[in-house]
Amino acid sequence: MALFSKISIVFFALLACTSNPNIITLAPKSFQQELNKQASKNFIDVRTQGEAARGMIAGAILIDISSSDFESKLQKLDKNKATFVYCASGIRSKRAASQLLKLGFKKVYNLDGGIIAWSEEGLPIK
Repeated sequence: MALFSKISIVFFALLACTSNPNIITLAPKSFQQELNKQASKNFIDVRTQGEAARGMIAGAILIDISSSDFESKLQKLDKNKATFVYCASGIRSKRAASQLLKLGFKKVYNLDGGIIAWSEEGLPIK
């Protein structure tokens, strides 16, 4: 019985960690390809102003996830457009992606590894 309980706990913990199918996490080159395919999109950098000053991916708008008006700025975006999001390493953008879905955004793409992985792949930063 104890073994069954432990297995059940592990199973449900893994089930809870399963990603949402509406958040698509892509490696840098795949993210870039999908980004380029979408003519009409939202493209958000959720890092701080200081981080963004060191370089951003062209076309992104800065909406700092730690700012008090983060959610109100997201509400101004078109929820029906594909929405691309990134941060430094992918942790904050994953949180932002979940928040976007809760706000009603239909399809959200997250950059796996963030701008760090992007630059390690040699992809352009402005």
